Amino acid sequence: MRSFFLKIFPFLVFAVIALLFVLKLDHAYFFTDEILYIKTGADHLKGIYTSTLQVPVLPKYIAGALYTLFNTNIYLMRLPFALTGIATAVLLYFIVKREYGSKYGLVAAALFTGSNILFDATRMVMLEPLMHLFWLLFHFFFYSTLFSKNRRLYVYAGLFFGLSLGTKLTSIVLIPFTLIVASYMLLSKKESLLSLIKNYFVLYFSGAIAILVTYIGYFAKLGIITGIKLTKFSIENVYLNKSSEGKLHVIGSSLYQKSPWWTYFYYLIKNNGFVVSVVYALGAFFALFKRNVFVFYWAVFLVITFAFLESLGVKNARYISSFELPLIVLCVSGIHFILERLRASANVTNIVLASLIVFSLGSQSVRLTNTRPSEYEGVFRFFKVQTNNFTKFERMYIFGSIRSVKWYRAQLANKDMLLYRRDFEVMCPEFSTFKYIVFDKDELLKAPNNMLFEFVQSTRASFDMRDLAGMVLFTRKEGSSTRFVCPDVDHVDTNVDSSIDATEEED
Repeated sequence: MRSFFLKIFPFLVFAVIALLFVLKLDHAYFFTDEILYIKTGADHLKGIYTSTLQVPVLPKYIAGALYTLFNTNIYLMRLPFALTGIATAVLLYFIVKREYGSKYGLVAAALFTGSNILFDATRMVMLEPLMHLFWLLFHFFFYSTLFSKNRRLYVYAGLFFGLSLGTKLTSIVLIPFTLIVASYMLLSKKESLLSLIKNYFVLYFSGAIAILVTYIGYFAKLGIITGIKLTKFSIENVYLNKSSEGKLHVIGSSLYQKSPWWTYFYYLIKNNGFVVSVVYALGAFFALFKRNVFVFYWAVFLVITFAFLESLGVKNARYISSFELPLIVLCVSGIHFILERLRASANVTNIVLASLIVFSLGSQSVRLTNTRPSEYEGVFRFFKVQTNNFTKFERMYIFGSIRSVKWYRAQLANKDMLLYRRDFEVMCPEFSTFKYIVFDKDELLKAPNNMLFEFVQSTRASFDMRDLAGMVLFTRKEGSSTRFVCPDVDHVDTNVDSSIDATEEED
């Protein structure tokens, strides 16, 4: 019986992992960048290349195709990305299994799934899910080149090297990483200079072919020279400028133009918890005592990836997922070192590893069970119930992400019910006609003195206030009076859809 359980245990673990990744995909609100990618992706499929050229086209093609197929069904649009999360967990299992055995591979897959940051980032129509899968496919083959002279490994690694670069600019970290590995190969005399040059030519040539294939439609439409110039211009004006000049954003409850150096540590502890963060740190620390090629390989990749992300002027919690991947591999390596050094028996080892797996998957299961529709998704569902699927006319005003509110507003037959406009001088006379007024807490922190909030505060007795899906909801009381002195304006045009459509993309 015990032997049978050990045989089916890996299948049970991956069954739980698969189930977790596909549950409640539509509960997190449709994020601003997700909206950006599906819309620009749909344009790209039609041969329209006018925006977000700083982002490689491949993930946008996929996002646009999903939008074309599933329209506003968030669950179905996110499902293929969640499936890449399952594939990434399986691949991480095989990478670690090859070095330490099946049990440690299961721990790596469980830690990946149990990470709130990795889990959430992988269940969105974003760049990270595909990029991380390509990264691990690259590493699966590239690491093997350290022990094999089979040139086909360089071809396979090169293809996924190129696809990684064709998914997100962060993959540029693979270039210095491969060069450091090449230096190691030369210094350790594992390969001659001539042989290494030939192999790396195959690696980079395969990568170039892979990325160029993803850009065939782009260059066919714009031309190679124009296409390269436009991409270069977009990268300089979005990535480089945002890193050098910063962008107003919220960390905790404070505003920053540029993210402080400790941002990733703050988000890591906030999202994954203190215990998991300590396990990561201690595991990675003890891994260094192994002093083997596997640990050196992943430690170098961790340092390079973290250094690149730390150099960004605007840091995001989601970016942690990219250096958390090698951190998990190192953590498992450290656990293996500790259990070996302690000469733990097979039973003790099994108990420790099984506990880590159960804790990781169990904590994610509990979190997912308690997950409710968040922010704009939660507000939209609340409004849907209150208005009987938007058939009962009641007006709603949301102060928040313009792109997000536009997405949800587009699903209403009568769009005059839901507004998001920022031209408050024009809208002020209509403030009293809105039954519901909602404020995104982060957006309110950025602009606390806006006229809409002043209106609510000055007529506070006429509103009930509550927290709704992480946002602040004010509901006007029946029969209440909302007197407010509006500024004089020369021209009022209440048919204007919006005063601005701010650039909100993170990537």
